[in-house]
Amino acid sequence: IADVYEGDASIVIYYSGLGMTDATTKEKYILPTDANASALGVTGVSVSELMGTLNTLKTKQTIVIIDASFTGMDKSGQTLAQNRGVAIASKPVKTEGNTFLCLGSDDVVSAYSSKEYAHSLFTYALLDKIQDSKGKCSLNDAISHATNWVKRESLKLYNKVQKPVIISNEGLNLQNIKF
Repeated sequence: IADVYEGDASIVIYYSGLGMTDATTKEKYILPTDANASALGVTGVSVSELMGTLNTLKTKQTIVIIDASFTGMDKSGQTLAQNRGVAIASKPVKTEGNTFLCLGSDDVVSAYSSKEYAHSLFTYALLDKIQDSKGKCSLNDAISHATNWVKRESLKLYNKVQKPVIISNEGLNLQNIKF
């Protein structure tokens, strides 16, 4: 699509689910439903490889939002088998050009969900802002709202502060990107 539209395409990828950091390589992986935690390199999707591919595309903008925990915990705070509760600092993920990446949480605290909201906290807050604005908010406003709300709500519900992470080039104007 990016090639056909010769730089005029916008790509949006949104993933909400489980993630994990490989204890050996320190790479972040998103986990499809059939992923195996002991074979992340084969069954998971490397976030670095995904971003590397997306960074090469000639687009108007590429927006990637990954609402997953890479701490070795699931969205209810339960330990996934491989890491056994040990926090692993992952390798940084890079963006280039018109590519924007937002991770629902940092490497320290899990990306939590709540039965009350029927979503993960980050997804709920992001959807809430978009719905309240009737889709007229900017990416900057939606991410800022979600980040602030998630920090407060995670502290209230779990006594830990979930901090979304933004990775973007300074030249990308998030205020101009609308939903």
